[in-house]
Amino acid sequence: MTNRAGEEEGDEEPADIEDNVDVKSFIMPNNSVSIAVTFKASTTGIHTIKDNTQRQDGKWYTLSGVAVEKPTKGLYIHNGKKVVIK
Repeated sequence: MTNRAGEEEGDEEPADIEDNVDVKSFIMPNNSVSIAVTFKASTTGIHTIKDNTQRQDGKWYTLSGVAVEKPTKGLYIHNGKKVVIK
């Protein structure tokens, strides 16, 4: 069978492995293998909480938070409230 590059299957070169990756190999024995995994809880690293108050600066913003000078038709945020301009 031929792949997209026009080469026969099985002719692929092995993928390059980054130097900083620790590669380990495992040879499957003829009998069954059991694997146990233990997950350890960890903290998220959040040290402060951002103030989530609404902006009251008189500017107009799109729903994605981009400030606009002169809003046209559409849905905007102005002083922390959704405003529809028709």
